[in-house]
Amino acid sequence: MAPVTLYDTTIPQFTNSLNSLKSILLKAKSHGSADSVASARLIDDMLPLSFQVQFVSNTIKKALERIAPQKGPYPVWEDEEKTIDEFIARVDKTIALVDTIKQEDVEGKEGEVVEIKLGPRGTATADVKGYVFGYALPNVFFHVMATYAILRKEGVPLGKTDYLASYLEKNLLTPPQ
Repeated sequence: MAPVTLYDTTIPQFTNSLNSLKSILLKAKSHGSADSVASARLIDDMLPLSFQVQFVSNTIKKALERIAPQKGPYPVWEDEEKTIDEFIARVDKTIALVDTIKQEDVEGKEGEVVEIKLGPRGTATADVKGYVFGYALPNVFFHVMATYAILRKEGVPLGKTDYLASYLEKNLLTPPQ
């Protein structure tokens, strides 16, 4: 069996997460009250749905800048989306960007040191492998799940499979029976 590479742990996971996010958003769109949820939150002190979607996109874009800097300059996107259609378009742009990264673009980058801005906590450094496993992937998963939870709270009929389907499709040897 071939070893798992930095590419294997980032690019397919980013794509799966974005596809999961898109699937969740599409289900919200078909639900009917889709555009009234952009400012919805799980709780008052949590950031709204719009932030959750934008943060997934921004985290992945920033990760690409760090693991494949030679593919830049990367686009700057304003965080102005307010409707489900705009969120879906943002996810589609991010998928298209991820699709430009090839295995050779990230080979040998695991040990390179990157700086991570942690908001009011300041900055930190990590090697790329530590950054991917300790920051990028956990944040992507968290904010996709936060999107799911907000939409579920708002009455969108989502289930666990809506979140997991894009991950399972790419990784099962046989389809469910």
